[in-house]
Amino acid sequence: MSTFACNTPVTAAIIGDLAIIHVPALWYKATSFSVIINNETVEEYNMHRLCIGFEYEIEEVMNCIDNNHTQCKLVPHSFSLLLSQLMEEVCDRLGGVFGLMKVVFSICF
Repeated sequence: MSTFACNTPVTAAIIGDLAIIHVPALWYKATSFSVIINNETVEEYNMHRLCIGFEYEIEEVMNCIDNNHTQCKLVPHSFSLLLSQLMEEVCDRLGGVFGLMKVVFSICF
């Protein structure tokens, strides 16, 4: 969980029907994650990271510009639009205190 309201461990858990993928603190800078089945860690994975993400996006934009591409093949405009629409729907369904998120998402996306 991650929030501005209080201090949390800043971990992440992706929970599926058969397993949990656990990303330790700080999830946004993680260099490892583990797969958990029946409350037991089945396997741990380590990742080599050179940066925390935006650098990869910047590099891809530069590649697109250098190659005269008007959009990225990895994340085309259609996906960006779909993601924006999905985020707007999530915000609409959550309503209440999440209403502000709708404004933020429409500005960011």
